[in-house]
Amino acid sequence: MKITLKQAESLINLVQETQIADFFEQLRKFGIESTEISTFQKEFMFGNYRFDFYDRLQTYVNSIAETDIAVRQPRYDIFLSFSSKNTAEAESIVVFLRKCGLSVFFSNEDLKNHAGKNFITKINEALKTARHFLLLATPNSVVSPYVHYECEEFLRIYIESRKERRIFILKGEGFTLDLLKKVDFETIQTTEKEDIVRILGKEIPKDDLAERIEDYKELFEVFYADEIITERKRKQLLRKQQDLNLTDAQVEEIENGVKGELRLEQELIAKEK
Repeated sequence: MKITLKQAESLINLVQETQIADFFEQLRKFGIESTEISTFQKEFMFGNYRFDFYDRLQTYVNSIAETDIAVRQPRYDIFLSFSSKNTAEAESIVVFLRKCGLSVFFSNEDLKNHAGKNFITKINEALKTARHFLLLATPNSVVSPYVHYECEEFLRIYIESRKERRIFILKGEGFTLDLLKKVDFETIQTTEKEDIVRILGKEIPKDDLAERIEDYKELFEVFYADEIITERKRKQLLRKQQDLNLTDAQVEEIENGVKGELRLEQELIAKEK
């Protein structure tokens, strides 16, 4: 017996909310009886289930559904895979891609918004419902076990549906070509974030450089009021620079301009005295 896509989605939601007793009750209402279900129930009842228990439940639901729930309309345009040590760089990429109209699964915020859900379950769901995969390749990411897991899982999905999906590799801080030997992506071309936007048929918004420069300048003026930039303030400025997608040369010009204005102001005050 097969269940409808709507019924499958209701069951998947129960699994993701860890309402397992309700999950089994719903299966009975749908008229589903199987040896596999009995096995799942025993595991759950006696607390003797493996770490991938919730993933196996979802796989089972897909096996009895008329249409695999994973082939419904993708929830995300891009799944971003990165090391937590490169979070600031990843955030700036997410900001840019979203400005260009692309929906991005960003684990730092998405998992925070679904606190209480099984981590691996949420990652697997995002991998299945993301149309494309983007790896931020850095020395940290290529040795991360979580990144390797995400790569392997998406590769498995990609092999089955490569006509609809793409894999992108974005060269992050510290990138070198030999890094790609550590992940199974040697044949997939690296690219820039602007190219990803164009390949996926989106437009990059007209440059708002003047606004971004003014935004950074305002923050720097506040921090430089006492002419001391602490390490904490410098980290905040670096994050602001990455969010605004400003180059080091642009930031240096802005900061030197603010310092020059402050010196001139001090000189005028001194003359008046």
